[in-house]
Amino acid sequence: GMIAASSDGQVDTRHYRVNREFYLRVLSDSHQRVQDSLGYILEHAFHDDLEDYAGEIRLMDHPPEIIGTSGSVGSVAGEFSESIRSEAREVAARLLC
Repeated sequence: GMIAASSDGQVDTRHYRVNREFYLRVLSDSHQRVQDSLGYILEHAFHDDLEDYAGEIRLMDHPPEIIGTSGSVGSVAGEFSESIRSEAREVAARLLC
């Protein structure tokens, strides 16, 4: 599988690709241990479950640029340019008419 991760080994679950068998075998139950209130988020669970599989994992060649709001901590990553915002408003206006 390929995991988007920083060079210091932190798992990034905003975008990742993994084959189905590996996911089912290694990661499919990880979410059950998440305890957001204690700061143990999905990335921590994945990291713990992936420790024994370093030889099967590689970083993505070009991790995607992420724009959006974190589901765990509410922080915002990236920002759309004003031209994209303007185009989105125009498209939305046409669809709503």
